[in-house]
Amino acid sequence: EIKKYCPRCNKMTLHKEKK
Repeated sequence: EIKKYCPRCNKMTLHKEKK
């Protein structure tokens, strides 16, 4: 998995997309 920058977290983090 790749960590991407998250403006909401204001950091590089992993977010799993839920559908």
